[in-house]
Amino acid sequence: MTLASDPHPDPGKLSDLSRKLIEFRDVVLAEWEKRVRSSIKEADPLALPILINTFPVLINYIAEALSPDFPRTSAGVTVTSVASEHGGERARLTNYNLQAVISEYQLLRLTIYEVLKQNGVHISEEEALILDASFDAVIKESVTAFSLVQSAFREQFVAALTHDLRTPLTNVTIAAELILRTTDLPRIYL
Repeated sequence: MTLASDPHPDPGKLSDLSRKLIEFRDVVLAEWEKRVRSSIKEADPLALPILINTFPVLINYIAEALSPDFPRTSAGVTVTSVASEHGGERARLTNYNLQAVISEYQLLRLTIYEVLKQNGVHISEEEALILDASFDAVIKESVTAFSLVQSAFREQFVAALTHDLRTPLTNVTIAAELILRTTDLPRIYL
């Protein structure tokens, strides 16, 4: 799935592995979608654009990180917004928990390795380290954004609950004070 807003890295600056990764990006995402829908229950009801989210762009950034001539050192370190957007949107638009967020990234990493291997693309040890470091950074940023949004939701809920309970509690307090001040017991029970 390619979106109009997807950045398209300059193929001349990309390594052979990076060009192959971009070439097989749609295959990776299709396989990843199957795996995610079958193993993460929170993903099953999501429409494809919400499920895929920022992953096409992420794969491009990982391809750039795998290219020695490209100025990006890892997909997560220099492009923080992609992972942050993903984690924040998972918290706002889905029923995901932290485990689901982490699992979908782990499945994407595994799917990339397997699709490339099935298509005869070799990944060197150095390239695997860069790929893994990129995913580790992206997972960390996504989880942080997810947690921040969840924390904000909890704070909003507590503030709303506190506000909503203030009036009834004030009324109870006033009624209790009135009861303590009266000596006319029949009037209290009315």
